[in-house]
Amino acid sequence: CHIPELPGADGPVPLYSDLLLHDMGVAGIPEGAASRSELRTPPLWGLRASAPYLHDGTA
Repeated sequence: CHIPELPGADGPVPLYSDLLLHDMGVAGIPEGAASRSELRTPPLWGLRASAPYLHDGTA
């Protein structure tokens, strides 16, 4: 069900996410299927198109 990479124009594109829920301690903020003690691993799809990065836009 989970695929490790997606096809891209220049070859396979790695997801850099396992698309699973991880128990990281109590955060107190439920998000989607994640309980209060799980954090969702966000995918990085489209990250390249969302520049600039960092709090001050230097990257």
